[in-house]
Amino acid sequence: MGRAAALNPEVSRYRRQVDDLCAWRISCRTMLPEARETFRHDAPLGDLSLVLVPMGRHHALPLRRRQHPTIAQLTRLPHLRSTATARHWIEREGKRAGKLTLALSHPDYGLVGAVGLLRRKHAGLFYFWVAMDFQNRGFGTQAIRLLRAFALADGTEHLYSPVYQDNHRSRRVLDKLGFQMLPDTIETAEPGLHYFHLAVSADRANARAVNKLEDIQQLLSKHGAAQRLSSFAS
Repeated sequence: MGRAAALNPEVSRYRRQVDDLCAWRISCRTMLPEARETFRHDAPLGDLSLVLVPMGRHHALPLRRRQHPTIAQLTRLPHLRSTATARHWIEREGKRAGKLTLALSHPDYGLVGAVGLLRRKHAGLFYFWVAMDFQNRGFGTQAIRLLRAFALADGTEHLYSPVYQDNHRSRRVLDKLGFQMLPDTIETAEPGLHYFHLAVSADRANARAVNKLEDIQQLLSKHGAAQRLSSFAS
């Protein structure tokens, strides 16, 4: 009887979960038009098949479980100590205009990481992380390849990623994928912070003279994160 009641659509909790999932599916269609298939990548690593999708309320529990304190420290993200805190963070990030917060999802393991992307005109600024249990498997590399595919379909010409000097794994991933560390930092950057850049499409990017540091400043300024980069991710 209890199980049947739990599956009854009239039960408020169940209805709320269904409504959340329906709203999430709609957000997937509206946020990722025509580019949804490019968010998938079947890598030559056995059964590895990752996908980037907008993060929804139903991701709160796995997000809280996967986000190890070390990840919060290396990325300067807030440490999500409870499922309720994670849900509140997801809701807040979902309301920020110009920002996508994405779950990196595996068909067997579910959420294995996350990507945050700020967009403005031709440029995008992103962070990424992979859960501790899934590092050294190529998941971070695939996440950035998926993001690049989306950026290309979305008309983004330049991608930037801020990385702290003690985050060696992220730096290795970006180096591997052709990102180059900018020789200078913006005035409001935090100590030990470096920016990496990739021209998403060489043909489109070369057609426009770009001031990379100005790109970064405008992206952070637009989203109210000019004084501390960590506010872009928190």
